[in-house]
Amino acid sequence: MGKNASELVLFGHPFSSYCQKVLIALRENPIPFELRLLGGDERIWAELAALWPIRRMPVLVDRGRPIMEASIIIEHLDQRYPETAQMIPMDDEDALDVRLMDRIFDTQLEARLQAAVG
Repeated sequence: MGKNASELVLFGHPFSSYCQKVLIALRENPIPFELRLLGGDERIWAELAALWPIRRMPVLVDRGRPIMEASIIIEHLDQRYPETAQMIPMDDEDALDVRLMDRIFDTQLEARLQAAVG
């Protein structure tokens, strides 16, 4: 993955709205990471396929462990890097509201936008 197993590596593309969610979380904090741009380079796609055979982005690799799906990646960052800005509130009720908005954005907005980009 990189020179050091502790590095964060994000497989994604900035045109993907799902990758944008993760990029916002990474840059808001800021947490150092390497972006493996999924474009025309088949070697990077092959790396992604080795981690996640369905080849869907984003995938974050944290200390050698792949984490899939944007919302799960954001929750992982909150848990793994608690000293940084939290994307999911600590209060249970507020956290439910954020998760509800996240699901609505994913199912009602981002899925439609992503179809246009694709």
